[in-house]
Amino acid sequence: MVTAITQIDEVRTAPVGTGIAPVGSVPWGTHFCHLYQTREDILEVLVPYFKTGLSENNLCVWITCSPLSVPEAEAALARAIPDLPSYLRTGQMQVLDYEAWYLKDASFDMNRVLDAWKRKLSEAVAHGYSGMRNAGNMSWITRDMWANHVEYESIINRYLGKGKFVGICSYDLASCGPSELADVISNHQFAVVKRAGAWTTVENGIYRQTEEKMQREAEIAQRDWQRTFDSMTDALAILDLNHNIVRVNKTMGQLLDTVPEQLVGKKCFKVMHGLDGPLDRCPKPKCLDSLSSNEMEYQEPRLNNHWLRVRVDPIFSADGELVGVLHNVRDITEKKAVDQLKEEFLNMVSHEMKTPLTVLVGALHTVLSGEDALTADERKGLTKDAYVEAQSLTDLVNNLLELSRSQADRLVLNKGTVDANRVLRKVVVAARSQHPKHKFSVGLPGRSLRIPADPIRLERVLFNLVDNAAKYSPEGSVVRIFGELRDRELVLGVADEGEGISAEDQAKLFSHFERLGREQSGRTGGTGLGLVVCQRLVEAHGGKIWLDSEPGKGSTFYVSFPRA
Repeated sequence: MVTAITQIDEVRTAPVGTGIAPVGSVPWGTHFCHLYQTREDILEVLVPYFKTGLSENNLCVWITCSPLSVPEAEAALARAIPDLPSYLRTGQMQVLDYEAWYLKDASFDMNRVLDAWKRKLSEAVAHGYSGMRNAGNMSWITRDMWANHVEYESIINRYLGKGKFVGICSYDLASCGPSELADVISNHQFAVVKRAGAWTTVENGIYRQTEEKMQREAEIAQRDWQRTFDSMTDALAILDLNHNIVRVNKTMGQLLDTVPEQLVGKKCFKVMHGLDGPLDRCPKPKCLDSLSSNEMEYQEPRLNNHWLRVRVDPIFSADGELVGVLHNVRDITEKKAVDQLKEEFLNMVSHEMKTPLTVLVGALHTVLSGEDALTADERKGLTKDAYVEAQSLTDLVNNLLELSRSQADRLVLNKGTVDANRVLRKVVVAARSQHPKHKFSVGLPGRSLRIPADPIRLERVLFNLVDNAAKYSPEGSVVRIFGELRDRELVLGVADEGEGISAEDQAKLFSHFERLGREQSGRTGGTGLGLVVCQRLVEAHGGKIWLDSEPGKGSTFYVSFPRA
């Protein structure tokens, strides 16, 4: 958040007119001194200084002392500013006596005065002024107060550099000895003095060297900050309190299909939503009320209804003032799609588990509760039903485990020399048990087809393919399993007499949880995991999986395994 503060505080570098000819414009945070000899010297500098401040919509505060009273100061301002009475009435121009401002019970309390300046600056912000400028005549300081006053000047010098605040401290040259004059110069960026009847400036060399070093360091920090800001993958926007965009990163520019610089100065609700006011559900008001993070998720019509998560954080200046907000926008469209897919998958798995469990529990319950009334054939049939459904659950759990291992890069093959012919015949036996109304035809070249493979994973691949073929083809139809030995690989095929698969649907086949068509039994079939698991396991062996299918002509799935 500190870096964001740096960006909001960039507005402090905007030039602020002083109305003093040799000074010209200065950035916010400038603190300089004015050395005078006569009453007219004060008016020559401070009257144009405050006149310019009023024209630039500053809150202006003049703390005066002898040789210029409050009425005299106001009269001098009135001669240069015709509308002065209205400025005094609204409080934009305030002329105060030094005793009322600096002293309480005839003593100078540095912390009390600093707090008073902070409150004035907050007042300027609250009333919509562009900043605050002040001038204080410090010639009332006595020698016993001097050390405390020097510390005050040092502290306020640092404080002024943090806000939209410009200040002048006036000193009577006749009251300053060499030591006091050195203290005054050292605590200000420069001095305004009169030489040969003309006003000029005298720079504080040490202050300037320090300032230049700090500026170089700030420029390096700014470049580093900008690189970090632009490298963020989330879209970021820094806004002021009035919804104006101060800065955005490159990701935000890409999201809105424009360059970041084109967004600066525009209203966020206009460029993001195309509205003339903030979105009703915008989290910014809650963020400002609570001074803490607030977020929402919504679909943005102007961005093809993409889902966005918007987090808003408050930005505080170095002195704790709320100056803006940071909008963090993340495109969560894919996450939403995955979440929906997960929900559908959980529903699907629940259904696929519930169906065999219902049969399994029902069969076992019937066997246990009606043992005396059941014939041996009836008990055998119920037990077989329970076995088939239990095997179906086992297949589902095994596929889930394989997919989980693959997703986590924890899939380890225990390879050995495996006879694919033997594994395939074992698969056919299991398939006949689960699909007794189908016919299975096996045609393999030779009795032994040895390949380097994980026997359990090879069996899972082949069973998934054969089981799939039976599920999606009519009862009584033939599932044909065949193979071919090539120079470097064994190719196995599983063909069914089902409805076939269109080219469009073929592109989706190996996606997570895709189910195409319906089982021939009439219920929605499977979890859509079988083919995904086949693909992961075959590729882990260094092989390939593909299919040949046309609507109305059935489907043939092929897998290849390296022979060495």
